[in-house]
Amino acid sequence: MSIEGWVDSSLSPRIRVSVPNRGELQVVVDTGFNGELVLPLRLLRRLGFERTGTIRVELADGSIVQTKVFLGSILWLDQEKKVTAYATGSQDALLGTRLLLGCIFTLDVENGKVRLEKNS
Repeated sequence: MSIEGWVDSSLSPRIRVSVPNRGELQVVVDTGFNGELVLPLRLLRRLGFERTGTIRVELADGSIVQTKVFLGSILWLDQEKKVTAYATGSQDALLGTRLLLGCIFTLDVENGKVRLEKNS
């Protein structure tokens, strides 16, 4: 099983992730984020993700912020998977490297292609 994606005009790798009974999310694959997902708060609520608490996180600029933590499910490589998502006030949805464990991630910026597949 694999997931095909694309490189957008800002050179960000993007894929679509399905949420059971809720539709699809378009996310940026962010190799600088070691968690699973970062999603806008309004989207987390709409998707029915359950709030589980708060956590302090360090942002790319080095600042420390407190953010809400949610638990939900996605379809990941043909299997339903429970994931932890951090809330953001940004419009960006990010997928981090924790979801890439056990995967081969191929990024072909020149040809605008992204591919994730299970590592056999």
